[in-house]
Amino acid sequence: MQRTATIRFVFFLIIFVSASIISLAQNNGAKWTAKLEQTGKCDSSGCEVKIILSGEIPAEHHVYATGYVCENGGPLPAQISMKADSTVQVSGDLISENYTEAYDDIFECTIREFHEKGTFVQKLHTTGNHIKCKGKLSYQMCFPDGRCVLYEYEFAFDQKLQ
Repeated sequence: MQRTATIRFVFFLIIFVSASIISLAQNNGAKWTAKLEQTGKCDSSGCEVKIILSGEIPAEHHVYATGYVCENGGPLPAQISMKADSTVQVSGDLISENYTEAYDDIFECTIREFHEKGTFVQKLHTTGNHIKCKGKLSYQMCFPDGRCVLYEYEFAFDQKLQ
């Protein structure tokens, strides 16, 4: 009798874990594209460029943006990390565009988030007329059931500038 109960428990546990893995595998976060845009002509001091990260967010999900501070911790704002040679310098913070600002009852603070679409912009300065860099966008996306998961999107550029 106890052996039958154990077998049933193990069977249901396997079904539950399999369903959870399949559910997570079906949602790989937002779909991001990365574009490098030159903001003007290069001169003797170098070139100004910006990386534009555009994302499509699944229906009823949201991604936390940047530019908010919660005293009690709060949700994790998006972050960017860059690896580049010494000719490339990050100019300023990662900027969120076209976000929604709302008061979050759980974290008791005003947050910024994206629904359906989101855009992040990172400005760079390069002292040459070529840019070679790699980066990673780290962000938190929340599901309709309240679960929030951390995701990463990697990008790279190796491009001549004018």
